[in-house]
Amino acid sequence: MPEPSQPAIALYVSSVSGKLVARHGASSAGLQVYIGAERTPGKPDEVIWHTEEIIPIPLAEYERFRREYDRHLNATPPNLKRHDKAAYDAYLAQLAAREAAAAAKATPTETTEPPKE
Repeated sequence: MPEPSQPAIALYVSSVSGKLVARHGASSAGLQVYIGAERTPGKPDEVIWHTEEIIPIPLAEYERFRREYDRHLNATPPNLKRHDKAAYDAYLAQLAAREAAAAAKATPTETTEPPKE
């Protein structure tokens, strides 16, 4: 069975610390989803920032919420940082390297003992 095609991506963005931007058209369990940020559980006034995350915005989502995304991108100073595909690919490679390093660290190394006589 062939893999479903990936949606076309309109832009790649990351959060700017202190500038909370909702992911337009997205919610999880009735809670608002934010780009590169999340509310601290039990402390809704506190925000955990993930400014290093680069989020792809699908073309269909951007077309539907173009005005909102453009307003955040064109604000002075901007509320979102725009990235290109190369930066997104580098971010994904960095994530894969971190995961591989964590997996290697978690996997015990095999030791061979000399045969007993």
